[in-house]
Amino acid sequence: LTEAVLPEFADTLEQVLSTSSLQAPHTPFVSNVTGTWITAEQACSAQYWLDHIRQPVNFVSGVSALAERCDVLIEAGPGDTLQKLARQTLGDSVVALHSVSHARDLKAPL
Repeated sequence: LTEAVLPEFADTLEQVLSTSSLQAPHTPFVSNVTGTWITAEQACSAQYWLDHIRQPVNFVSGVSALAERCDVLIEAGPGDTLQKLARQTLGDSVVALHSVSHARDLKAPL
Protein backbone atom coordinates (compact mmCIF):
# COMPACT_ATOMS: atom_id res chain seq x y z
CA LEU A 1 0.00 0.00 0.00
CA THR A 2 2.92 2.36 0.56
CA GLU A 3 4.51 1.91 -2.87
CA ALA A 4 2.35 4.67 -4.35
CA VAL A 5 3.65 7.31 -1.91
CA LEU A 6 7.34 6.38 -2.10
CA PRO A 7 8.25 8.77 -4.94
CA GLU A 8 6.61 11.72 -3.17
CA PHE A 9 8.19 10.74 0.16
CA ALA A 10 11.61 10.41 -1.53
CA ASP A 11 11.23 13.87 -3.09
CA THR A 12 10.24 15.41 0.24
CA LEU A 13 13.09 13.65 2.01
CA GLU A 14 15.56 14.91 -0.60
CA GLN A 15 14.24 18.48 -0.13
CA VAL A 16 14.75 18.22 3.61
CA LEU A 17 18.23 16.79 3.16
CA SER A 18 19.18 19.50 0.69
CA THR A 19 18.49 22.19 3.31
CA SER A 20 19.81 20.30 6.34
CA SER A 21 21.65 17.12 7.14
CA LEU A 22 20.65 14.12 9.13
CA GLN A 23 22.75 13.55 12.21
CA ALA A 24 23.39 10.42 14.19
CA PRO A 25 20.99 10.13 17.12
CA HIS A 26 22.22 10.94 20.63
CA THR A 27 19.83 8.42 22.15
CA PRO A 28 20.16 4.85 20.90
CA PHE A 29 17.05 3.14 19.57
CA VAL A 30 16.15 -0.15 17.93
CA SER A 31 15.38 -0.15 14.23
CA ASN A 32 12.04 -1.68 13.27
CA VAL A 33 13.63 -2.67 9.96
CA THR A 34 16.63 -4.62 11.29
CA GLY A 35 15.50 -5.49 14.80
CA THR A 36 18.88 -4.31 16.09
CA TRP A 37 20.30 -1.04 17.40
CA ILE A 38 20.34 1.59 14.67
CA THR A 39 23.74 2.60 13.35
CA ALA A 40 24.76 6.19 12.66
CA GLU A 41 25.00 5.32 8.97
CA GLN A 42 21.44 3.97 8.87
CA ALA A 43 20.01 6.89 10.82
CA CYS A 44 21.60 9.35 8.38
CA SER A 45 20.64 7.46 5.22
CA ALA A 46 17.73 8.59 3.08
CA GLN A 47 17.52 5.06 1.68
CA TYR A 48 17.12 3.61 5.16
CA TRP A 49 14.07 5.81 5.79
CA LEU A 50 12.60 4.87 2.42
CA ASP A 51 13.12 1.21 3.30
CA HIS A 52 11.54 1.87 6.70
CA ILE A 53 8.24 2.65 5.00
CA ARG A 54 8.23 -0.55 2.98
CA GLN A 55 9.72 -3.20 5.23
CA PRO A 56 7.79 -5.19 7.80
CA VAL A 57 8.42 -4.49 11.48
CA ASN A 58 10.91 -6.96 12.94
CA PHE A 59 9.20 -6.93 16.35
CA VAL A 60 10.54 -10.14 17.89
CA SER A 61 14.17 -9.28 17.17
CA GLY A 62 13.65 -5.66 18.19
CA VAL A 63 11.99 -6.36 21.53
CA SER A 64 14.62 -9.04 22.22
CA ALA A 65 17.39 -6.49 21.56
CA LEU A 66 15.71 -4.08 23.99
CA ALA A 67 15.40 -6.79 26.63
CA GLU A 68 19.17 -7.34 26.52
CA ARG A 69 19.64 -3.79 27.90
CA CYS A 70 16.38 -3.04 29.70
CA ASP A 71 14.60 -4.63 32.66
CA VAL A 72 11.34 -2.74 32.07
CA LEU A 73 9.59 -2.03 28.76
CA ILE A 74 6.83 0.59 28.63
CA GLU A 75 4.38 0.88 25.77
CA ALA A 76 3.84 4.57 25.02
CA GLY A 77 0.38 5.56 23.86
CA PRO A 78 -3.08 4.08 24.24
CA GLY A 79 -3.60 0.35 24.41
CA ASP A 80 -1.67 -2.68 25.52
CA THR A 81 -1.13 -4.67 22.31
CA LEU A 82 2.65 -4.22 22.16
CA GLN A 83 2.96 -4.94 25.87
CA LYS A 84 1.12 -8.23 25.38
CA LEU A 85 3.25 -9.13 22.35
CA ALA A 86 6.41 -8.34 24.33
CA ARG A 87 5.27 -10.61 27.15
CA GLN A 88 4.52 -13.40 24.66
CA THR A 89 7.97 -12.97 23.16
CA LEU A 90 10.01 -12.51 26.33
CA GLY A 91 8.02 -14.28 29.01
CA ASP A 92 8.93 -13.13 32.50
CA SER A 93 12.47 -12.03 31.63
CA VAL A 94 11.40 -8.35 31.72
CA VAL A 95 8.52 -6.32 33.10
CA ALA A 96 6.27 -5.03 30.30
CA LEU A 97 3.82 -2.23 31.10
CA HIS A 98 1.49 0.05 29.18
CA SER A 99 1.16 3.77 29.86
CA VAL A 100 -2.39 4.55 28.74
CA SER A 101 -5.37 2.24 29.02
CA HIS A 102 -7.18 1.10 25.92
CA ALA A 103 -10.54 2.84 25.34
CA ARG A 104 -12.36 -0.46 25.98
CA ASP A 105 -10.92 -0.47 29.52
CA LEU A 106 -12.01 3.07 30.40
CA LYS A 107 -15.22 3.23 32.38
CA ALA A 108 -17.60 6.16 32.14
CA PRO A 109 -18.20 8.00 35.43
CA LEU A 110 -21.50 7.21 37.10
